[in-house]
Amino acid sequence: MPLTEVRGLRISHRIVGSADGRVLLWVPDPLGGDAPGGPPDPGLPGIATLIPDLPGQGRSDKPPEGLGLAEIAELLAVWLEILGLEPPLVWAQGPGAPVVLAALAQIGASPERIVLVDASVCPRARLRWALRASILWRGLAARRRPALAPGLWARGGQRTAERLAALEGWPRVVGPARRFLRGRDRSTVLVWRAGGRCWAQDPRPVLEELVPGAWSLEWAGPGPGPGCVERCVELLLGEAPLRPSPVVPQPRG
Repeated sequence: MPLTEVRGLRISHRIVGSADGRVLLWVPDPLGGDAPGGPPDPGLPGIATLIPDLPGQGRSDKPPEGLGLAEIAELLAVWLEILGLEPPLVWAQGPGAPVVLAALAQIGASPERIVLVDASVCPRARLRWALRASILWRGLAARRRPALAPGLWARGGQRTAERLAALEGWPRVVGPARRFLRGRDRSTVLVWRAGGRCWAQDPRPVLEELVPGAWSLEWAGPGPGPGCVERCVELLLGEAPLRPSPVVPQPRG
């Protein structure tokens, strides 16, 4: 595992799969301690999966006391710049989702596709998180760092999220949408399609609810359709049509 020094901390990473394939940046849960996790299928065809060990994981140095998600995002951004990497594919889960979005915004990267799984642990907060992610994504689409990005991931109530959304012309969220996201046996997936004219045509995320699903992403479970992990891989590689849930706010006009 190569080690890269970033602002006094050594960050390790590993590559799974085809070394000369398209790069998939896989960002684990930064709160996962020594168990960063990894891709469910190391043999993704034509894909070089790049997995950084965030501070405190794997061979990476332990983080200093008080290091938060915002600081981890900055470290990840600097690490990507040192490697000279703008990954075309991005996968993140849990708290790794806001970390990778903030890092991509900082370096002005334009991935072709992003899959974020259970970006909020709390089901009731998932729609609020989607609102905030939508604002940051507009900055990515414009290849600039949004002015709201530094404080975008701070904890706040629904009223704060709606106020931020109003600044960008997004409508308020209604009751039925909130109720839709309360199930604990669901996994929430946010998917962005980018590249070429798609940025200008539809820079919004598509939210999909997976049933059955699980926070750990390790339980595929039996059922009429593919399990959580298999479905996420399909979405990442673009091998299956999206099944958007009617909960993501649509822009006015």
